[in-house]
Amino acid sequence: MKKIYSVLMLLAMLSASMAFSSCNKEDNDTPEDAYAYLHRSFTGKLICQDESRTDSVVMDTLDASWSINASNKLTIAHVPLVKMLVGVDNAELIEAANAMATQTLAADVSVVHVTPIVFSVLPQALTVAVRFGGSDHLLRITFASGSNLSWGSYSVNDQSMVINIMETGVYLDGSTTNLLPERKPLLWSTEQKVHPVM
Repeated sequence: MKKIYSVLMLLAMLSASMAFSSCNKEDNDTPEDAYAYLHRSFTGKLICQDESRTDSVVMDTLDASWSINASNKLTIAHVPLVKMLVGVDNAELIEAANAMATQTLAADVSVVHVTPIVFSVLPQALTVAVRFGGSDHLLRITFASGSNLSWGSYSVNDQSMVINIMETGVYLDGSTTNLLPERKPLLWSTEQKVHPVM
């Protein structure tokens, strides 16, 4: 798991550093300008751990779409629930999640750096009803907030964006027992050339 975290963080840092080192046309931009660049819809890839992995780290890439509105609300559509349960040791829950519709993640964003644009992401917990084992269960998935763990960057030059959201917990029926063995990153990128496989 540390290897996947390292790969995703390296990928995210590489994308951010390319944005930092590029010749920026937004050198004189204000925070208001930065927000204006972000207020639109994006398409790209969700890069995450494959749920069928064994001992090796296998990455999966899925088509993804997200948007940031004028109220600085990030909405990430069509996220497969099973992708957020990789590593959870509960076969019935995984099977039920596999059969469920995709989910929508919501978060607030706050620009922390203007040139280049870097923003913190404050994700809301995802709560969803899941039926397995003959009864209904309440599943809650939590995420880290703040620019050091959940963040994004945007390049005005090539209009590329990277969003990294750190998943921190999976809980059932109000229990305080975390079913997620360790936190894991979920990465969204507009750069189509990003396909890490190990």
